[in-house]
Amino acid sequence: MSQPVQSSPVPADPRRPGASQLVPGGRWTGLIVGGIVALAVGVSLAACSSGTASTAPTTAPATITFTAAATPVATDPPAFSGPLQSLVIPKPPGAVYAPDKRKGDKDGVLTKQDVASEYPGDAATQVSNILTQDEFQRGVFLAWTDTGTLVYVQIYQFRYDREAASWNATMQSSAQAQGDATSTAVFDEIPSGRWFVTKTSDGRGAAHAFYSKGPFAVEIDTFKTGAADLDGTKKMAVDQYKLLP
Repeated sequence: MSQPVQSSPVPADPRRPGASQLVPGGRWTGLIVGGIVALAVGVSLAACSSGTASTAPTTAPATITFTAAATPVATDPPAFSGPLQSLVIPKPPGAVYAPDKRKGDKDGVLTKQDVASEYPGDAATQVSNILTQDEFQRGVFLAWTDTGTLVYVQIYQFRYDREAASWNATMQSSAQAQGDATSTAVFDEIPSGRWFVTKTSDGRGAAHAFYSKGPFAVEIDTFKTGAADLDGTKKMAVDQYKLLP
C-alpha cells in the first residue's frame, strides 16, 4: 500500500490532547484514559483479593492416586503475521492519505510507544503498562481526507482474542461514561461493535466505531464540518469487519 512519506512530530489528531492548538478532543481522551486506568486497578485488586495464604501439610496423604494423562488441549491458531496494512479497508478513489494527522511511521505502523504517546502525562505510562499486560503485539493507524471528511482507521493486534475484546470493552465503556455522545447504539452487523456520534469543541461532527474481531481491536473515527458522517462511518466499520480474518 503506497502512502505519503511525510510525517509530523505533532499530529493534528482531533481526538487527542496536546496535538496542536486545533485539537478539540482532550476530554474524550482523558475519560478514556480514566476508564483504562480504572480497569487496570480493578484487575490488580481482583488478583490481590483472590490470593490465599499457603500452609505446609501437617500429615502425609494416606494414599497416592494416579490418574490418566489429561487430554491435550488444542493450541491457538497461528496469529496473523502479514502486514496489517493489507487488512485495512482501501481509501475511496480521490481520497488523499494524511500521515501528518496521525501517529505512527510513514507506512502506518503503530508501536506500543506510539499508542501510549497519544495520552497525556502519567496516563501514557499507565496505558503502556496495560498494553504490555494485554500482550499488545502491533498496530496500524491510517488517515485520509475525503471531500472534507477526515478519516482515521486503527487496528490493534493482541496475542489472544480475549485481550482484544477486553480493550474494546474498555474503550466503549469509557466513551459511554463521558456522556458527550448525542447518540449511540450497537451494530446489528458486528457482534461486539458500538458507534457514537459526538461534536468536537470547534463544532465539527464526529462519528466513532469500536469493536473487536478475533485478536484485533478496531477504532474508526470521522470528522467533518456540520453533521457527523454516521452512515459513512458505519459502512466503513462493517466493511472493515468483513475484511478481518
